[in-house]
Amino acid sequence: MGNFSLDDFDGDEADAEDTSERVEPDDEGSEIDTLATYRWTPKATACPRCGTSVQKRWLDGEEYVCDECKSW
Repeated sequence: MGNFSLDDFDGDEADAEDTSERVEPDDEGSEIDTLATYRWTPKATACPRCGTSVQKRWLDGEEYVCDECKSW
């Protein structure tokens, strides 16, 4: 396959307006926090329900809890 110039490509796609929806972060967290269903931290963090220190927590309702407290 040979080398190509940028002029060899159709510029219509590059000029098209991006109409995809974007999720904007809110004041309380980042975009990733609002979409994540799982969190891992290198340092153990206390589960807000039982207080057990764990590195892995799962979203259950509006809080991240340990696997024992998660309603599967």
